Amino acid sequence: MLSEALKQAQIAIEDDLRKAGEPIEARKVLENIKECQDIREIDLREAMWFLIGQGKISLAWDWKLSLVECTDTHLK
Repeated sequence: MLSEALKQAQIAIEDDLRKAGEPIEARKVLENIKECQDIREIDLREAMWFLIGQGKISLAWDWKLSLVECTDTHLK
């Protein structure tokens, strides 16, 4: 079961990537969220890797994160 802080961090990361609409450096995503919200960096980093593992976001070779959007409705 996920802690409330981890859930909050996941939502913040997904929202930040959704608002950007394009790949963003992982470091920038963490900095943007830390400036606006009171979420610990360790929770943000754990949430980032958890979302990558779930296939909700992807991490490119240049350390840019992007939101993975499913086009097939049965995959959502």
